[in-house]
Amino acid sequence: MTTTSLIEKLRSPEHDQAYIYYAEYYDGTKLYEYDNSHIHTDFKDIDQSKVKYFGLIGNGMKIYWDIPTGILHIGKKEFMIRLSSNASVLPMIGVKKDLITFKMAHTDSVISGGVIQKSEKGNVIDSYFIGFKMNLDSVYTQILFGIPMTGPDRKPFFGVRISNKNNENYTAELVGLTGEDKSGFTKKEIKLKDGKSSAIELYFN
Repeated sequence: MTTTSLIEKLRSPEHDQAYIYYAEYYDGTKLYEYDNSHIHTDFKDIDQSKVKYFGLIGNGMKIYWDIPTGILHIGKKEFMIRLSSNASVLPMIGVKKDLITFKMAHTDSVISGGVIQKSEKGNVIDSYFIGFKMNLDSVYTQILFGIPMTGPDRKPFFGVRISNKNNENYTAELVGLTGEDKSGFTKKEIKLKDGKSSAIELYFN
């Protein structure tokens, strides 16, 4: 009888992590943050020049970026961020992308005998992020997909950071490639203090 592994079931093998990152090379090789034997692959050991897919596995889901095209796959749905100004649309396909992944976490503390001690729970992961950055001539862009795990509002979202050396005003639009309507998203845009950068967040409603 063959036993299906946790990763095959799209579950994290780590009890304190809902998701693990993974990378798949063009030749089919797959690297996991933690494999089923809890062996760790450090992010810096991923050969980014060979990566075709980069994403997260956990909670019965596989969420991944198709790196050559910049398309995000969530189950059977596909999304792309369209970056544009009045003068141009920034290319996605075939552009070099540097991979990004990180977690945001907190540690609860308790006071015992007048001494602050860490909670037995250890670090609690608040959110997971996966994405990439691109440097196109005078424009720097960072695109992330975030999954909040704590707090009152746990809607997944896209976070986009755009910086440019010229005076063009770039913005980001979320394009659903599998029939999603724009009314399904809420957009928040913040102009940063340097006047040449903007931060844009696109939330699923």
